[in-house]
Amino acid sequence: MITYTRTANAGGILEMDGVRILLDGVSQAVNDYLATPPDLLNTLYDTHLDMIAFTHNHSDHFQPEFVRSYVKHHPLPKLIGPKDVAADLSDYAVITASSSVGAVQLIAVPSRHMGAEYTDTPHYSFLIRGSSLVWFMGDASPLQWKGQDHFPHPDVLIAPYAYASTEAAWEITEQITQGKILLTHLPDKERDSAQLWPAVEKVLEQHDRFRVRIPRMGDVCEVY
Repeated sequence: MITYTRTANAGGILEMDGVRILLDGVSQAVNDYLATPPDLLNTLYDTHLDMIAFTHNHSDHFQPEFVRSYVKHHPLPKLIGPKDVAADLSDYAVITASSSVGAVQLIAVPSRHMGAEYTDTPHYSFLIRGSSLVWFMGDASPLQWKGQDHFPHPDVLIAPYAYASTEAAWEITEQITQGKILLTHLPDKERDSAQLWPAVEKVLEQHDRFRVRIPRMGDVCEVY
């Protein structure tokens, strides 16, 4: 069984084959995007983590203060992230490539952040391979996968709203996977100034929305 617990704006805890990985799992509020609530933050401090991985160093995905506090009370988990994350956590041995714990391998895939203004942002997406294959996109643009066929097709895709915000993006998403999809990086509907929710709901109404889930903060999803 694979479970995913949303603990942040665009991340959470993935559990697979007895290995627990925090993926972009602590966030600050940025614009309409959500911060990790205090109760979930306290739960994370009490949770054993085998790996902590960050796709990039933007504060709606990455909180170095959490890592510094966490390791005061726990054995140091494996830390994975691109070079900017490693620089922000220079007191620790951050792995800037792939790593593994037990039978679970986390593969760092260099990828392009969404938005022209972030072209130069060092960014990974993560393939997590164990008894199943999960692809965690972070803020990777769906456009970079258009027309490509050499990437693996995951059983579970965890991706931001942009993978279902237009028909063109959804076509790319369907090329990536026919498996289950968890959409992240959406604000509360009541604070959606960019109108992301209506765009996503319009696309999903036309397609197989039964394999798509949009977890709320704190939701535990049994995804495979």
